[in-house]
Amino acid sequence: MGGSGGCGVGARKSRLDLEGETQMSWRVKVELDFMGDGIGAHIGERFPDGLTVVEPLNLAMRVARGQEMAIAREPALRLPDGLGRTLLDALALHYGGAVDARTSRADMLAERARVDKLLDAVVVIAKGGS
Repeated sequence: MGGSGGCGVGARKSRLDLEGETQMSWRVKVELDFMGDGIGAHIGERFPDGLTVVEPLNLAMRVARGQEMAIAREPALRLPDGLGRTLLDALALHYGGAVDARTSRADMLAERARVDKLLDAVVVIAKGGS
């Protein structure tokens, strides 16, 4: 699952793998699914001796008239935390968001500093200084 996939969307290593803290890592590749009018997600977990992949899921729907989601007996999907984070990263990349909120915040703070510097220069010019 490594490398770039179809539609220019690449697989994303888990944060733990990126930091080198573990030899195991989840892999998620998100791509457009034109037939299903949505997306497809390929999921696997890399181990030192190979890759295991998640078999395709059948998300069967049933009508639950008058019932709240909170009283459902079982969640539709259970994920290990590492996979949930990796899936979040892959979906953020697919939909054009930032993978890490800290990166997004750092970018925003850098832009704010740049704008503050520009405004300082404009104020100096407006006051007739150089």
